[in-house]
Amino acid sequence: TMEGAALQVTVAVIQTDQLVTVHVSSDTTVGTLKAIIEAETQVPAHSQALVFCQQLLGDNSQTLQAAGVKDGDLIQMGPSQPQARAPQQQQQQQQRQQDRRRAVNPDGSAVSPVEFIHSYK
Repeated sequence: TMEGAALQVTVAVIQTDQLVTVHVSSDTTVGTLKAIIEAETQVPAHSQALVFCQQLLGDNSQTLQAAGVKDGDLIQMGPSQPQARAPQQQQQQQQRQQDRRRAVNPDGSAVSPVEFIHSYK
């Protein structure tokens, strides 16, 4: 296999305002990059969210070249949201909004008539 091109990539750690320069190659995978960043920053790979050009680098098996990362590029690292919990929380929030919209006063009138009507549309 051909060796990938050598890249120097700067990782901006959003939580700590830290800039970390890592030396990788274009065929380094996102997962490997996360392991390198973990060694540099002590942030566990699974809690890193890497963002490059507004795109989340979410596929650990993708190479940096496939992601479009070039020598001298900047990647931002923020805290990753636990994926499993997020959609559920959203659903619960939507459910709560729905419940609130359909709330009725003790006398049977709608708490928020406009929202009440919209919730059934």
